[in-house]
Order: sequence, then structure tokens, then C-alpha cells
Amino acid sequence: MFGRLHGEGEGATAALDSLVRRYWTPVFAFVRRLGYDVEEASDLTQGFVADVILARRLLHRADPARGRFRSLLVVSLRNYVRAQERTRRRRAPLRQRGRSATDPQLDVDPPDASAATPEAAFEQAWSRTLMLAVLRRVEAECRRDGLTRHWALFEARIVNPIMRGTDPIDYGTLAESTGLPDAAHAANLVVTVKRRFARALREEIASTVFDATEIEAELVEIVAMMERRG
Repeated sequence: MFGRLHGEGEGATAALDSLVRRYWTPVFAFVRRLGYDVEEASDLTQGFVADVILARRLLHRADPARGRFRSLLVVSLRNYVRAQERTRRRRAPLRQRGRSATDPQLDVDPPDASAATPEAAFEQAWSRTLMLAVLRRVEAECRRDGLTRHWALFEARIVNPIMRGTDPIDYGTLAESTGLPDAAHAANLVVTVKRRFARALREEIASTVFDATEIEAELVEIVAMMERRG
């Protein structure tokens, strides 16, 4: 995908749009973890995407020799927020922060309490965004291929514990609830979707790195982070 960004036409535009969508939520999570309420964080996220990612062509300036693109993006984001703070202070006093703690209409997406730093919030949100994209893809493929029951078992056994923090359902219970003969049959159906998921996750990660040698490290890091969340 990074390679297509340097081209022209519809392919480059589609690649850029995809990357902007992928990083929108992590950028927002970073800003929220800095202490901004939802409204302020939304404004800053919109400004960063428009002024830095798009206007300054940040994605085109990414250099594989200087490390991961996410590292460049986080540094650029922190610098952007600082610059906005300086501008705001010159023009008018800062608005009182912490409004989201008392305004239920704004407190719709509180920062992740487990994220010790804005950088950690960014990484967690990025991993979750990527994981959700893969899960949506695999679910659509399963439904297309007539594997609806396979997906339901995979979701109950694997997805919900990681993404929602629920307890895994044992295979015997899954078999009984779906009319399968025994736990082994339920396990086999889950394994079928696991293989699809692993392939899709690897492909998704491959689209976010410059070098194929980075895929394994990214894969381990993302799975570990999602397991910690679960």
C-alpha cells in the first residue's frame, strides 16, 4: 500500500484514503489521552489529518530507513498539538479542560485507562482498528461462503474474549448450543476460521509496513496487545 501512495491516479487516491481511515481513530485516541474532551479532540484530529497528513503529504515523506511510519506520525502529531496549543494561548485563554467528565453528551469515547501514555493509547487504538478491519473482512467472507455457523463459533470462542473481555465459551457448550455432535466438531469449525483470520491478519499487516521482514514482529506485537486488552 505504501508503494501505491507514490503513484498517481485512482490507485494512489484509494491507498491514501485507506490509510487516513486506518489512522483516524489512533490519532483521536492519542489526543484524548492528552486530556482533551471529545469536541476538542475531534477538532484537533480533523486539523492534523487535513493540515499534516494531507496538505504536507506526510505519507509520501515516510522513509523506510528511518523506522516505522507510525513513529513518524506520532512525532508529527505531538508537534502539531503543541503548535496548536501555542497558537491558542496567544489568541485566547485555553478552554477549561475536563468537561467530558461532567458532560455525558461529550463523554462518549473516554480515553483508555489502561494506556499509560498518549503513545500507548495510539498503539492500542491502531491495533484495535486493524483487528476490527480484519474481523469484518473474515466475517463477510464466512457469510459469503456459507460458513455462518463457523463464524458464530469463532466469535464466541475467540473474538468476544479478546475484543469484549468476556470469558471464552468451552467447546462442549458451543457444540450443544449449535447442534453439533461434540466438542471436537466445534473445535474443528473454529480452527477453519482461525486459519482464514491468520491469513487475513498477515495480509493486512503487510499493507502497513515498508519491509516484509517487519511482518512477524508486527504480528506478535498486535496479538499480544489485543490479548492484554482481553
